[in-house]
Amino acid sequence: EPQPEPQPNPTPNPTSSNAGTPTATSSRNLLQQTTSIDVVWTPGTQSVPPAAEPSFAVVCVTSGVACPLSPTFNINRPGASTTTKVTGLNAGATYDCYAIAKNWDGSAVCSSTSAVTLNKDSGKPTITSTTCPPSVDATAATISAVATTALSQETSIDVTWTAGTDSSPAATGTNTFYVACVASVGATCPTGVTFNDGRPAGQTTTTVGGLTPGTSYVCYVVAKNWNGAEVCSLASSAVTTAAATSAAAPTISSVVSILDGQSAVVTWSPGAVSAPAATGPSFYVACVAGAGATCPTGLTFDVARPSTATTVSAVGGLTPGASYTCYVVAKNWNGVQVCSSGVDLITFYLDTNGVTVKC
Repeated sequence: EPQPEPQPNPTPNPTSSNAGTPTATSSRNLLQQTTSIDVVWTPGTQSVPPAAEPSFAVVCVTSGVACPLSPTFNINRPGASTTTKVTGLNAGATYDCYAIAKNWDGSAVCSSTSAVTLNKDSGKPTITSTTCPPSVDATAATISAVATTALSQETSIDVTWTAGTDSSPAATGTNTFYVACVASVGATCPTGVTFNDGRPAGQTTTTVGGLTPGTSYVCYVVAKNWNGAEVCSLASSAVTTAAATSAAAPTISSVVSILDGQSAVVTWSPGAVSAPAATGPSFYVACVAGAGATCPTGLTFDVARPSTATTVSAVGGLTPGASYTCYVVAKNWNGVQVCSSGVDLITFYLDTNGVTVKC
């Protein structure tokens, strides 16, 4: 049976023409971009017949890889130059970027390449140089006068001083100074201090307390530097705190037994206060069992200094008919006890009828 003759090859449409090559005018990677590239491109002439939309793709491939000829066309023809962001790239890698047009027959028409290297940082601008002003240390404070404090000459010194210039950058914190007085013998500026004074506007006076009576001291002012280091003044001239004076012994003017014989009333007068003065309650009144008993020790002071020249204290817990020696004990500035003279007492007692008082 005769076979049909083969048909000649189809003849291309004499009116068709390929799309013009797109132009990728620039590719840029901004400082804040580490995984994307902005590709600026312009389409070429449209093919005849026109390719179906979308008819463009923009891709970035690893440097050295050829332009892909089967991309996913996902961009409609723009009217003019446009920018497409290509994402999902690797930081620090180098890419070749292309704008690709779709021809009337579906084939790809690639632009020339544009190589771009992505940043390696994490989205922050790259600092290429830094210039910082040099730091300047604080200058030492100046002490102009030291003297014992008027009302507490035994334990306090007034230090008059002026701050030096502040450091640059300035020291941090509200308190950047420390004033201290140390024993003159072998004195050195204190270190590892806790700054507790603010920067004064001009000359100022700080009272340093808690000192020992009759002791020679030199004083320092310590400034805080920008880096936390301590900047010490020169030592002040030496100043000696006043010697302490002991409290005078109280005086008992009378001791009277109460009728039940279980308590007594002690009338007494305080002696002169010590210098410095003792803190807190500073007297103790007691009657110790036994005629000629010694003054009690290791006691807890529980009576405040009276505001009058003579005062009365009641002592309980006594045994009727027993002998006692009564004392008033004063507290010295250093906690040492100062005893009055002892006064003997024989308490009253009742007979078996509970009526007749005998002594």
